[in-house]
Amino acid sequence: MARGAWHRPNRRDHVMKTTGQFLLILMLALGPISANAHSVGENASSPSQPEQRQPLSVQSELETFGRAIVSAREGIAAVEQQLAGAKVVDISFDGQVETPVYHVKAYRNGEIWNGSIDAATRAIVRDSWMPASQLDAEDKSNIADLKRAGFDLAEAVAVAEKYGAGKAVGAGLSRADGRLIFLVVVVSDGALKEISVDPAEKSRRSPPSSRAF
Repeated sequence: MARGAWHRPNRRDHVMKTTGQFLLILMLALGPISANAHSVGENASSPSQPEQRQPLSVQSELETFGRAIVSAREGIAAVEQQLAGAKVVDISFDGQVETPVYHVKAYRNGEIWNGSIDAATRAIVRDSWMPASQLDAEDKSNIADLKRAGFDLAEAVAVAEKYGAGKAVGAGLSRADGRLIFLVVVVSDGALKEISVDPAEKSRRSPPSSRAF
């Protein structure tokens, strides 16, 4: 699991990290956020010294992401091409390792693939498999809904990048009102935006919901 600025640590009781959860970790690290928007470097309270260093870590990773050759969409395509029949369910960039990578999770034939791909070459640099039966109830529901949706993570990323006017740094499955949604984190003009894409409304012309940080 990534140790980057926006990744949460491993939890044995919840194997599939969702984009919403690593955003929560990011928000807590950066301090209070207004209801409308919040820049990466702002903090409404008087931070302690460790809190002052955290935004610098996030900014450093954003800069590394900006230099990445492979986009999140290309990373999704690379994994799905190399793992025939697989569907990516989670992707997140990690620029705090020696060689920047995307950490990826994919579903295929009742199994979850958990691996990393090089953000410059698309090569798989780490991989492992586990039975999907080991997922918790929410993740199982997300997988089941994804198979019925007729809409995948790559399409959600494309929608989010269009309306967010930026590049996706991470994306995953989540739920809202008991339904599957895609949460995509986009970097636009040096700031983070969370875009929520509802597969049930994929044909609509209005923009998906979003919020800036």
